[in-house]
Parts: sequence; structure tokens; C-alpha cells
Amino acid sequence: MLSRNRALGTIVFAIAINVLLVPFTTLSPTPIELGNKRYDIAQLSAPALTGTPLQLLAWLVSYSPLNSLLCRYLLNGNNIHILREVGRAIGNEAAPLYFPMSRENSKMWHDWSEYANEFTLKDLLDSDTNANPLYKHGYQSKPRSKHRKYNTVMDYACAYREKGISPTVVMQRTLAAIEDFKQQGLIIFSSIRENEVLSQAQDSTKRFLNKSPLGIFDGVPVVFKDMMSVKGHVICAGQRANGEGTTNSDNFCSVVQEDDPIVAHFREAGAIILGVTVMTEGGVTPLGFNVHWQGPHSAYHTSRYSGGSSSGSAVAVATNLVPVAIGFDGGGSIRIPAAMSGIFGLGTTFGRVPFTAEAKMISMIKTGPMTHSAVDAAMVFAMISQNQKGSYYNKLYDGDNIGPPPAHLAGFANIHNLQDVTLGIFPDWFNDSDQAVTDMCYAAVRALESRGARVVNISIPHLHAQSLAHGAQISTEFALTWDSMFHHRAHHMEDNTKITIALAKTFSSLEVTAGQKLRGWAFQYVKDLFVSENLTAIVTPTIPIPPPVLSDSAKVRGESNTALVVQVMKYIQPGNFLGLPGLTVPVGYTEHRDDVTNGPDYKLPVGLHLMGNHWHEHDLLRLGNALDDALENARHSPPEFFASDMLAP
Repeated sequence: MLSRNRALGTIVFAIAINVLLVPFTTLSPTPIELGNKRYDIAQLSAPALTGTPLQLLAWLVSYSPLNSLLCRYLLNGNNIHILREVGRAIGNEAAPLYFPMSRENSKMWHDWSEYANEFTLKDLLDSDTNANPLYKHGYQSKPRSKHRKYNTVMDYACAYREKGISPTVVMQRTLAAIEDFKQQGLIIFSSIRENEVLSQAQDSTKRFLNKSPLGIFDGVPVVFKDMMSVKGHVICAGQRANGEGTTNSDNFCSVVQEDDPIVAHFREAGAIILGVTVMTEGGVTPLGFNVHWQGPHSAYHTSRYSGGSSSGSAVAVATNLVPVAIGFDGGGSIRIPAAMSGIFGLGTTFGRVPFTAEAKMISMIKTGPMTHSAVDAAMVFAMISQNQKGSYYNKLYDGDNIGPPPAHLAGFANIHNLQDVTLGIFPDWFNDSDQAVTDMCYAAVRALESRGARVVNISIPHLHAQSLAHGAQISTEFALTWDSMFHHRAHHMEDNTKITIALAKTFSSLEVTAGQKLRGWAFQYVKDLFVSENLTAIVTPTIPIPPPVLSDSAKVRGESNTALVVQVMKYIQPGNFLGLPGLTVPVGYTEHRDDVTNGPDYKLPVGLHLMGNHWHEHDLLRLGNALDDALENARHSPPEFFASDMLAP
């Protein structure tokens, strides 16, 4: 009887708390107007916590008796019922869409096969630097500007062929620079095998001595996000192995036995696999700092976030350690850290690049390169986008018949006459950013207009609901993957990760399904918009603010700041939600005072975001190449942490 009374008391108490805490969320009797073109993105309401308050919230929403009620309170307080409202308005106009893959007609497939002949993969990877068609017609064909401090793939290639420097010497310098950064508190790598790196460099050096390099990438260092399978390395998805190279059942870490196809492409081309880079735990935040690894912070200032979740990959490029990094992007995880690091970042069309990582099970994920130049991004894109018979995405596209339309770079060199280019701008969306960011991004748009590009005003309905649907979908997919660890091994997880999973587990099936209906509706709306307006790209800033402040308290236990996360992702999520390709291009810097340490003033990079139609990465790369040329003098401020002498004779 006593236990029954306790149970009844618990139920009554839970009901009382539910009545007190959970807002009334029945649907309005009047349906919303489907397709309303009013700009509707709103700031979310959520506590911004670090330290002990963060630890307490993580316990309350994850494991306390009131966990579900508190999570539901937080969700309802941000009007999550909007998803059900939109789903009701859509009705039978669209079916739920899980994978945002656009299947095209056979004419496009055959036409693009012809376009691919303009720059063949063999030509792009040719060992003769003078014959490479991208460099011949792209930005690097001009004399090196005094403003350009960073090294590109071609700079490495020329150094090995013309300056007599060896890959072995370059890798020795690179490893020393990595250690120097580490001593200064900048942690970039989660796994690096120095002996293996030097062995690869020695093999490359021998090939150059024998005048038989494998191609343009021979001896060029490349890094990969800690989600991609790199043979021999410990991959942890943002967690940390117990000791150097060891794993156990309490974390996600495992020693990889086989290269991902993307890694294999680079190995076959002679690139040096430098290592695996730190990411945020599970990729749950775009801010970028990993508490397990205590890094990385921004390459531009220790008090700023680097962006995430491919944080280490972006910082490795920004610091000039490598010219190329590969990341994954489920909610801007390539483009956000690239923008915060002042580099190029390409998130490809959903299904464009085959890979074997478990991330393929998440319907938002795509992969792509992070580089110093549009030319390097284009060359890497061409190499990793090779159609692979039997791949997961080939099967998803058409049952592994012919696969997606072939990747091509036709028009890449046509950067001075952009009269065939139409840029779509949603003014209220574009302008919803810091004034300095807005002004700099409009200046970049004017640079494209000066070369003939045309700008048209557009609108995209229900951006706020799309943002909520994106959050519901990707967080529930992530929570399913990490469900066992959340319940049995959570002591190895960051507090913010626990909160993310706890909230994800509280979404209702109605909300997730309504979000998928919105996905199907918006998918077709935006496809039709590209056709009706003859759009080449939809243009916005990449992030609306400078890289956010990274506090000392956030470095201890992390930070939960949903409002800031959603703000940082304001322009990013349609690319993942709808499967569209997106390219961030560095366009300048904002000025800042160091009020934390009273140090010298510093600059932080600004990125412009170009979002294209499905499978149209070539359009974005062409525009990126044009901006790389037009804004040559705008990229003159290397970050505070910068390896400057890697290729010195």
C-alpha cells in the first residue's frame, strides 16, 4: 500500500508540474497561410550556460525524474507546435521527405558527361604544373600577390618541382609547427602518427628524385575530420581515446582498418595523410570547442570560437599547416568553421560524394573540401566526386543504375564575364546580420555585379519552421546513434551533448513527421524558384555575426547556448535540410579590440555564402573563383597562429 501511495503521489506531482511548466500548445483553429513570403526567422529562447549551471541543467533534463517535462517545457517555449501548424497547412500538397536527393532526367546526365570533358580528372591530377587547366585559367595563373601569405596545392607542387625543396623537409617543418601550436595551447589534431607521416614524405621525396611524381597532389599534406575512416588512426567522433591510441567500450573510439574512399583517392594521388583533426563531440554544435581535447580555439584569437563541427580541419587550413582539409556538414559543419577561419568551404549536394562513414545514415550529412582558394576547392571536388558503382548514394539515387549526374567544372575559368549569372537575394534575410557583416557581403555582391551578374529579389517561405524542422530531424537522428552511450556511458559525454540528446528524445512523432512534410514542400518550392528566376545561386552572409566569444568557463565544461547556435546557423540550414550545395567564400574582416587581455586590436574573417541548385557545384565554384580574383587584396590578414615558412627554400 505504501509503495502504491508513493507511486500515486509521484504521478500527481508530475501532473502538477506538467500543468505549471508546460505551455498550452493546441493548434490554432485558423490554419496558417501556406507559402506566406514574410520573413519569419525569430530568435530562440533558451538559457546560455557554462560551468556548474550547465552541469546541473544536463542532469535535470537527462536523468532527473522531471527530465521529460523540462525538455518539453524548453521545446514548447520556442513554439515547436509551429511544425504541426505548417504540416496541417501542407495537407496533401507534399509527402514527407526523408532523404533530400534530387533525381534528374537522363538529358542532364548525358549533357554533363560532355561538360566533364572540359576539365578531365587526368588533366587535373597531371604532374605537369604548367599543364593543369584550373591553374592555367584560374586565380593562381597570376603572379603571387604580396597580400597572399597562404600556400595552395600549386605552391606545394611548384616548391617540389622548381625550388628543389623536398616533401621530407616540408613535413619535418609541419610537424614542428604543429607541436609549437600545441605548446601555445592550440590543439588541432586528435590523431597524428609522426613516423608514418615522415615515411609517406620520404616515399614522395624518392618519387621526385626519380622524376616520377604521381601527380599534382604528390607530397601535399591533407587532413580529415575525426569522423572519416583513415587507416591506422583512432577515430572517435569528437570523443577521446583513453591514452595514446587506445580505445575501450566506454567511448566511440576505434582503430580504423581501411581507408574511406575519399582518403583512398588522396593516397592514390600521392598526398601525405597528415592526420585526423579535432571536431566537436558528435558534431552537435557549430561553435567549435571540444572540452575533451581543450581545443581548438580560433586561429585568429584565443578568445573566439573556431566554428564547428569540423573545427580542427578548418583551423589546420587557416594556420597554413595544410592547403586542403576534408570535413562533414550536417548543419554547416564545413561552411561555418571555414567562414570563421577565413577560408573556402564547400558543402556538396546531398549524395554527391560517396563515403563510408556512419554519418551517411543521417539525412542531412554531406562532405566536401576546405581550402585556401577556389581553384583548390574545385580540384578536390572533382577528385572526390567520382561516381562509384555500388556506393550507398548510387543505390539511393537510382538503385545503382547510373548514379547522380557527373560532376563537372565547365565554365570555371569564365570569371570576367558573368552576364549569364543571376543571384537571388531575400533582402530581409540577407540584412538580418551585424551591419559590418552585411556591408562586407554586399560589397562582394557588387564585385560580381561589376562583372555582369544580375541580382533579383526572392523570398523563401517558412524559414523559421524549416530551421525548427532541421533541428528536430538532425538531433533525433543523432540521438538514435548515441542512444546507448547516453543511457549507459554518459560519464564520457560533454554536458551539452547530453542536453542535445535529451531534447531530441522529447520531440513527438507528430513534430518530426510534420517537419518531413515541410521538407518535401520546401524542397520542391526552392527547386521551382531556381527554375522560375533562372537562379545561379542564392546569396547571404555565411554567418550573421563575427566568430562568437569563447569564455574561459566554456573551456572547462563546454557551453549550452541554443539561441547562439541557431543564430550562427541562420543562413546555413536550407543547404542541409533541402540537400543543396553551399560554398562559403572569404570576403574580408571585421575589426575588434582585445578587451579581455588588453592586447593589440585584431581582425576576424567574414564569409559570403553561395547556395546552388542540386548538383550545380560548378556554378558555385565558378563564382568563388571570380570572387577570389576580384577580392584579391581583401585577404591580407593572416591569423594570429600561422605557419609562414613551410615552403621556404
